[in-house]
Amino acid sequence: MNKHSIFYIWLLIASFFMVGCATPRNPDGTIDACKLTKPPKEAYTEYTPHMGQSFVYPNPTKLSDTYTGCLKWWVEDRLFFTYYLSNGFKYRIDFYDPSNYMKKITCEYDKNKNLTVGPPSECLPYEELRFKK
Repeated sequence: MNKHSIFYIWLLIASFFMVGCATPRNPDGTIDACKLTKPPKEAYTEYTPHMGQSFVYPNPTKLSDTYTGCLKWWVEDRLFFTYYLSNGFKYRIDFYDPSNYMKKITCEYDKNKNLTVGPPSECLPYEELRFKK
């Protein structure tokens, strides 16, 4: 082997290592959804005719009632929603206005499910938040 072959082999090995480390993980090895910028290959996938392919991580149908962390929903490669949950309670949602993707809206709810932060005209009532259990 010449110097160039060895260099390319090491480059290939390094690229596999970097791809493996690119997905943020929790100490227990699970994917940290709060830090994701794109859907992982393990994301729940569905196709909707008017929107295209969507990805949700983690799979909302498999979440426990005591899940703590984030749940993210992408359409194609665009992040649309991030839900923040604490012990199963959705206390915050960040979403992007479909008509103006640069506009991020944050809605926060207290333990009584009342809106505490966010524009009332744009934040859904707690009972209408998607991914209900």
